[in-house]
Amino acid sequence: MARTQDDATKELVQFLQKMSEAVVSTSKLVLQVQLRQDYLQQSIDRLTNILREQQLRAVGERDLPRVTLATKHPVAIHSDDHKSPLGARQDNTHYPRFVRRCEQIFQRPLRALDLGCAGGGLVFDFLTRGHMAIGLEGSDYPKRHGAGEWPLIPNNLFTCDITKPFQLSHEIDGTPCKFEVISMWEVLEHMEEEQLPQLFENIKSHLAPDGIFACSVATFECADEESGAVYHKIVQGKDWWHSKAKHFGFKLEKNLFSCLDFPRGSGNGPMDWSAERDPQMGFHMVLRLASH
Repeated sequence: MARTQDDATKELVQFLQKMSEAVVSTSKLVLQVQLRQDYLQQSIDRLTNILREQQLRAVGERDLPRVTLATKHPVAIHSDDHKSPLGARQDNTHYPRFVRRCEQIFQRPLRALDLGCAGGGLVFDFLTRGHMAIGLEGSDYPKRHGAGEWPLIPNNLFTCDITKPFQLSHEIDGTPCKFEVISMWEVLEHMEEEQLPQLFENIKSHLAPDGIFACSVATFECADEESGAVYHKIVQGKDWWHSKAKHFGFKLEKNLFSCLDFPRGSGNGPMDWSAERDPQMGFHMVLRLASH
């Protein structure tokens, strides 16, 4: 018996109904999976916060010294990183390996200063291993939004325009703080060239005589067309930066760290470039005072 057009239409309608039911069923299943993933992530976050609070409680029991910050420029109000925050909004780099390597180098309790600290992850890593650590961030976005570690370690994270004069001092007696380790991870290229003299002067005045200044420098452009923000103001290569460091009274220190020891520019996570794998994207510098 020959099939009529009505029969074909009915079959098509039935097929489409089944497909629609399958789509609805699949959507419900996807939603259930997403809800379970969200619940799992929330559980992980809760456990992580409990662990962090326990770690910080242990740090508090060590009674690490507190510091005060003196500055007339508590926020880098003219910086695109403040007006249209990118790194300050999304970065919270953790990397205990860097802390351990610094411990091996100095063989004593450390004082660490991270400039352009964003969420304060590296400051947290130093603290939980029993060291004194401070982070300065030019944008107040992480502080206002409770991003990263700001709610957990408020006494160790400050906002400050690091291209202007500032002074960190010990709260107990007002003496200037000196740090064995000062770091900047993909921050130098965010400066205007005319800001570099004061920035390096701030680093020199806070660096211990045998201390190190460690940093990663990106050598690619970074901007946001929608907002007009230009994040990488100085796009220069390794030789240019080495020359600037020497001009500002520093000398290069080689072979203290491997590429994988650095928190950034080491492939630390899926979004991080690697100076070994992608040398065209940036490099690392480790500096000491030339007078040492």
